[in-house]
Amino acid sequence: MEHGLRLKYKFLVHDGPMDYSPDIFVKVNFPEVLVNDLATLKTKGEITMGTTADTYQPAERKYCLTRQILQILKDNNFPVSISTKSDIIVRDLDLISEISKKNWVYIEYSMNTIDEKLARLIEPGAPSPQRRLEAMKKTSEAGILTGIWMMPWIPFITDDAQNFESIIKAAVQNGAKFVSGEVLRLREENIENAYFMGFLKKHYPELIPKYKRLYGNRVIPDESYILQKQKMIVELCKKYKINYLPHFYNRKIAFHFYGSSYGRNSKHAQILNYFVTRQLFRNMRIRSPNSEFVTKVLSTLGFFPGP
Repeated sequence: MEHGLRLKYKFLVHDGPMDYSPDIFVKVNFPEVLVNDLATLKTKGEITMGTTADTYQPAERKYCLTRQILQILKDNNFPVSISTKSDIIVRDLDLISEISKKNWVYIEYSMNTIDEKLARLIEPGAPSPQRRLEAMKKTSEAGILTGIWMMPWIPFITDDAQNFESIIKAAVQNGAKFVSGEVLRLREENIENAYFMGFLKKHYPELIPKYKRLYGNRVIPDESYILQKQKMIVELCKKYKINYLPHFYNRKIAFHFYGSSYGRNSKHAQILNYFVTRQLFRNMRIRSPNSEFVTKVLSTLGFFPGP
């Protein structure tokens, strides 16, 4: 992965940012494989791009694989969601706009700070926050649903109200229609063995005891911390009149969120993602995009993206 991030998630297998950068393996036959795979599907669903690895890494400028994939998804009428840190996506707004005319599309720009200096420390190979905000504005102006994905917020570094507010305010000013986010998730269950510990030792050694208490032997912090930060984000979203799209690590946290005073009025009922009903609602929208009845049902239930 060419963005050289200092953070690692459980599903990644590399040993550090330098392990991502030197060798990039390009699956040049992927468009052909995708066409064959789509032909075998019995039902359609949303195609999610960029959650494990960014589909708009610098190599995309040369190989244009993501653009080929979008063309295939457009031709086959699939809904699409894209998460990215890159402004290269602006190149493909023409195709993405065409997809949005047939089905739903939304783009999440990943960002955990708008502080340029801090961003270079955390994400040394990624486009600057300002470039991402400019791309967000162009996406919104093209009529495509776009939002900010505060991923991940980093405990004691980017998780304070001031940082959250600066991101949300900038996102709203550049056309964002929703806010999502999630906390740093470690790959290792023992923080002592986490790659992130090396980053802390070098740049924030004073935070190590706090991390040990917060994470313990877990890959995510304790539930109370996550809910506290979600409450903070909800209040800021109310202030700036933007929708909050909560992310949950398990059903228990989802129930606690929607059972709280600040979560009960959340417009988008993301708890539905933890039941078989999620695919049912997505199929309803795919098969009946112009049905008034389906639109009313999905609106009432808080299905995202809305009809």
